[in-house]
Amino acid sequence: MGNKQKLEMEEESFIKSHHIEELYARAKSVDPQLWPTLMGVAEHYKEYANFCQAIVQNTVVQLLNEENKGIHSVRSRVKEVDSLLEKIVKKKAYLSQEPQDDYEIEKYRPLNEQNYYKIITDSNFPYQKWERSLINQYF
Repeated sequence: MGNKQKLEMEEESFIKSHHIEELYARAKSVDPQLWPTLMGVAEHYKEYANFCQAIVQNTVVQLLNEENKGIHSVRSRVKEVDSLLEKIVKKKAYLSQEPQDDYEIEKYRPLNEQNYYKIITDSNFPYQKWERSLINQYF
């Protein structure tokens, strides 16, 4: 089986396993390069998520060990890669064929593996200013 066939099977499997057939079709009509974009995001996010998780762990340790005696527990989450990809599909599915004036919708149109983490900000956590610059420096 060639790489193209394998990617097509993976694409079909992803769509069916997330039950997003209609959304995916709409998103792909707006962004014909949707699947390669999703694969690029997935590849980059695997490393980025590990980096975010390390920052989360460091921040939790700082919060619990410092003078924050009132803090006794902290919850955190770093989005799973499939969940991120599904969110991208859903956001792109709401785009019209022609660009509109609504920034909150249109910000997803140029989304790709180089900028997704700046556009989808719930995939990580609110981080301190120095951590933001560190993330931007490496990603």
